[in-house]
Amino acid sequence: FFFPCREGMPQLPNLWGEVWSRAKVGWKSARGRRRRESQEKASGELAAALDDHKRCTLLSFYSPKCRLCRHVAPKLDQVAAEESGWLRTVSLDVGNEAWIPEVSYYSVGYVPCFVMLDKKGSARYKTIHPKDYDTVHRSLTEAISEGRKL
Repeated sequence: FFFPCREGMPQLPNLWGEVWSRAKVGWKSARGRRRRESQEKASGELAAALDDHKRCTLLSFYSPKCRLCRHVAPKLDQVAAEESGWLRTVSLDVGNEAWIPEVSYYSVGYVPCFVMLDKKGSARYKTIHPKDYDTVHRSLTEAISEGRKL
């Protein structure tokens, strides 16, 4: 058939775009679903932390593949429990594309990296480049002590 103009052509839904977008994010896979759920949980935690003007926030940038990150995670959980009166902790996976704006904004070029935010949400302290567990532990301790001063 020959249609003299595009208005005369029937409009078909673009199903390939929808199928491709679902495939890219792992629409039907359990792994993709878990990733989205953890991302939504973390984004909710970050939003709540930034809205909480009574406590400081410690942003923990990590990678699940990083041995130092896995090693310091129990210490971070312990700090979060002990200092919960004045401190909130939010863990952000640098491998997750949803956190690219935060990784870029805080200039995170290494993991683990901790950024202390004051009660107004302004960054006040960032840890140094980690070399070993002792350096990471010392940096985390310094971040906590700087946060107590705020």
